[in-house]
Amino acid sequence: MSTEAPPLDGVRVLELASALLSPLTWTARILVGGVLGAVGLRTSGTRQFVSREELKLLLQMEPEEADVTVTEAEMIDKIFDLGETAVREVMVPLVDVAALPETTSPADAVRLVAAGGGGALE
Repeated sequence: MSTEAPPLDGVRVLELASALLSPLTWTARILVGGVLGAVGLRTSGTRQFVSREELKLLLQMEPEEADVTVTEAEMIDKIFDLGETAVREVMVPLVDVAALPETTSPADAVRLVAAGGGGALE
């Protein structure tokens, strides 16, 4: 592995291409935004993020109304619960962790878990 600095020729080419193409990309962005706005497919000021409270309200709705499956709603709810969980409740002491080599077969890993009482594998 070489420790010398990479050549800057590629960087300069990319900077030049960016400078030359920026008016074209800016014009295309404005034109596409105008067409989408005229057709009604995009409104200005749309939010792409929701707050935790809005998401919780969404999850309380019926699955058909919220466009969220029951499984997705349960997963999101568990994520919120995890945020309130103390680390000590989920951590495993290092002495209880069994490390397996990358070459271990899945069958051998299952046997190890079964023999060890289902400890954590890393």
